[in-house]
Amino acid sequence: MPRYLFLCVGLFLPAIFVAGCSTAEKARSFADAAVAVQQELGLEALRQAEIERQRLRSARCYSPALTPAAVSAAAEDAELGQDWVEELLRDCPQFSTFVSNLVVSRAASVGMTLP
Repeated sequence: MPRYLFLCVGLFLPAIFVAGCSTAEKARSFADAAVAVQQELGLEALRQAEIERQRLRSARCYSPALTPAAVSAAAEDAELGQDWVEELLRDCPQFSTFVSNLVVSRAASVGMTLP
């Protein structure tokens, strides 16, 4: 919140004390300052939304639904598939060992050997 206060004071205070300006120039200064504050507030809202999105993505790593069987089924699912598993591995690197073991065991079950 202090950043907003500084922004407001920095933008509005000079506009208030402009001496010898016409009413139109003062109004334009106020409008410019209001647009700048609005843009900064919009940008801050986007920053906060991104922080919340990252928090939710990392929180899914602790979901009790993420069992080995569920991840294995999701990897084979037509809607989730490999893209979902790759996203999970980016968000939850602790699952990488499990997924690599899963790949090795599946390859062995169909008679393939991995290098």
